[in-house]
Amino acid sequence: MLTIKDLSKSFPPNIEVLDNINFEVKENEFVSIIGPTGCGKTTLLRIIAGIIEDYEGEVLFSNKRKKVGMVFQEPALFPWRTVFKNIEIGLEVEGVPQEVRKKKVFEYIKRFGLEGFESSFPKELSGGMKQKVAIARALITDSDIVLM
Repeated sequence: MLTIKDLSKSFPPNIEVLDNINFEVKENEFVSIIGPTGCGKTTLLRIIAGIIEDYEGEVLFSNKRKKVGMVFQEPALFPWRTVFKNIEIGLEVEGVPQEVRKKKVFEYIKRFGLEGFESSFPKELSGGMKQKVAIARALITDSDIVLM
């Protein structure tokens, strides 16, 4: 599903964050990347997600469809959008019809225990609830890979 070959990344002036990283992730496999603060875990995930494009090496996906969902360390919710609208955004961008979006978002709201908070804004939520919204937003679009 995903192959990382000879991946390296440095930041100016000469900070080497990733050096010759190689691994493979198979379909339906769950992989954890662990290490101390500042070792490049987030940089690696941002490269896989396509957020960072300036690196050496290769990031290869086994299929043409490369749909990556990402849950950031901080929930990164849109403060002007409600819980419903934050979860819905990926489907909206994909052009999914409104009635289909509405049904699917309510399914995810129920699945994540967010009933009663559909109209709440991020500032009105606990930290855990914000993370639930962020995870629901990443999963609802049926991504090939979900990075957390």
